[in-house]
Amino acid sequence: MKLNKEELDKLVEFIRIVKDLPGHEQFIADLRKVLEVPTATQNTSHSDVQTKEKVDKIEKYLALDYTLDSKSPNIDYSFVTDIDVRNQLESDYREMLRYRYGLRGHKTDFSEFCRYVQLQAEMVLNYYYDNRFDSNDEIKAHISDVSWLKKIDNINYFTLLVGFCSEHKLDYSILDDVRIIRNSQSHRSSIEMDIDKVISTAQKYANADNFDKRKMIFKEPKITSHIAEAFKSEIGIDVKTYNLYIREYLLNKNQPYNDIIESLHKIVTHISRLM
Repeated sequence: MKLNKEELDKLVEFIRIVKDLPGHEQFIADLRKVLEVPTATQNTSHSDVQTKEKVDKIEKYLALDYTLDSKSPNIDYSFVTDIDVRNQLESDYREMLRYRYGLRGHKTDFSEFCRYVQLQAEMVLNYYYDNRFDSNDEIKAHISDVSWLKKIDNINYFTLLVGFCSEHKLDYSILDDVRIIRNSQSHRSSIEMDIDKVISTAQKYANADNFDKRKMIFKEPKITSHIAEAFKSEIGIDVKTYNLYIREYLLNKNQPYNDIIESLHKIVTHISRLM
């Protein structure tokens, strides 16, 4: 069995902390035999405060990690009657937290965190619509009635997200940003090398009507063709590609873990009340 580096590093850190704690002498002696290391003769004393800090550190790590296996999720999926779907949602929830906190051999990874957020959001939305409607045609017609999406060719995650949030007056922007993170980022290589220049160029073409200063993106319907062509000529990418990249860039830079979990929580809670 091959362990990854993160798992081995955590094991080394665990042994380093335990080796000086009172009451673990036999464990260290056995470990020395396995490693064929001569017994060291040294008298190490530690204050009660130092010992307590080390014990607390071990307990905090172990409690945060392994209790995820049995802990009821803060996002409550108990309303899901299909046991396979519920188990998958709760499993994805725990994986999401492991990538949030860097547990069980998982390094903290924002992109993987977003992947498990989207897996939950997509599955719970599919579960809701599959239980409410008999066919995709009914879903398309309903979403067309309650949202700004009028021409719906395929039922996908974005369609369900916009449709549900539009109908129930929820903000879908954060989970849509998560969707952007999970999508292909093939355009990055052409503009990532000088983000400050890209942003400053965009701001040159911005005005109060066509640019969102907080999100640093163009309001696409309000961009004139002249501005769009001039921007593309200077920066080498079109307005839509710029907007997608900036959303990815800011999300990766700020990594708003709590805001994303809260947005997912609101949608799941709302669906639970409707089922």
